[in-house]
Amino acid sequence: MKLPFSPERLPVIIGVALALGGAVTVTFLVVIGAVLWNGSIPIKGDDTQQTFHETPDVLAWQQDANGSVSDAATESATSTEVDPFDYASMSGEEIYTSVCSLCHGADGTSNPLNPMIRVPTINNPDALAAASDDFLYHIIAKGRSGTAMAPMEEVLTPAGVQKVVDYIRAWEAKGADPSKASAGLGKALAGREHYRNNCASCHGMIGEGGIGVVLNTPNVLGQVTDHTLADSIINGRAGTAMASWKHLSTQTVNDLLAYLRSWQGDIPVPEADTPKRVVDAKHTQKDAKGNIIYHEISDRSLHVGKAQYERNCLECHGAEGKFPMGDMTHIAPTLNNKEFLEAASDGYLLATIARGREHTPMRAFGVDTPAGKKLGAQSMKDIVAYIRSWEQSE
Repeated sequence: MKLPFSPERLPVIIGVALALGGAVTVTFLVVIGAVLWNGSIPIKGDDTQQTFHETPDVLAWQQDANGSVSDAATESATSTEVDPFDYASMSGEEIYTSVCSLCHGADGTSNPLNPMIRVPTINNPDALAAASDDFLYHIIAKGRSGTAMAPMEEVLTPAGVQKVVDYIRAWEAKGADPSKASAGLGKALAGREHYRNNCASCHGMIGEGGIGVVLNTPNVLGQVTDHTLADSIINGRAGTAMASWKHLSTQTVNDLLAYLRSWQGDIPVPEADTPKRVVDAKHTQKDAKGNIIYHEISDRSLHVGKAQYERNCLECHGAEGKFPMGDMTHIAPTLNNKEFLEAASDGYLLATIARGREHTPMRAFGVDTPAGKKLGAQSMKDIVAYIRSWEQSE
């Protein structure tokens, strides 16, 4: 009996090894040649052919004798038709997975690389409720300077950015149908608890108003239908601090309506909305985008706002909304950068402060919580005024 590696078999083993080594070498040279010649590696599948492209940088051989880049080479490298990753044909989900998931997680709720890095949680009911499509588009396109969020407009077309916005928005609950909501189908006692948990931070514990309008008055309840009230609750009100509550069930909305109508007394519920009704007389000034301006820059507001910010916000968001380079002890996102301040309306800031962010350290400051006492409406507006003052120092 001969051993597997006996002297008689040694020539055969050496021959096989040399043959395999030669095949690997030839394959390697073919691949390298393809990269140098075409700038790509062909990968054939059963029924498709995919290509892994290099970045469309100008190559050395595209330079003239003086080392300058030719016009044709520059046009080729910067042409909008050059799309090495073929984002134009991708869906919003595919673009998000390719570009965004590395930092924001596959489902927008986590950062798989480093949970301590300051990356906002996108897939959060409170965040999606407060953020408009315009806000999401602006942040994706322009990025956030001083952070890891790069401007995606340099990579994606406007259509590609919109695809990502639409994909993120699809994470939000669909919301109840306002046309099917009715106070007559709700229970006022249950509605009271929902109101205190969800609405009192802006509208006051008994509807007396605050950041939001006064609700406990005939001037509102006697002029609007259940449908209008339900639509405001479910979909929010664009340009204001009234964020959407799309995660509430139809029955919860009915219970809220029943509780609101309990304040109405003998005043009948209108069959149609009263034209020209005034429901937000306190806040009428608007910015260029049509968003209501809630803050007022004054010595008093800046002094109070700075003090309230340093007491309630600095620990997480840093002094003046920034962090020293390399500081990883804070986990909240940077607020003081040009792109965020351009995108965030006063309503967005107020809704976030008052409502908080569920499942994050950002508590609701509009109501008393185990983490601390509530802030008054004016104090929250003063914080917004202080945040807005950072824009003047840009």
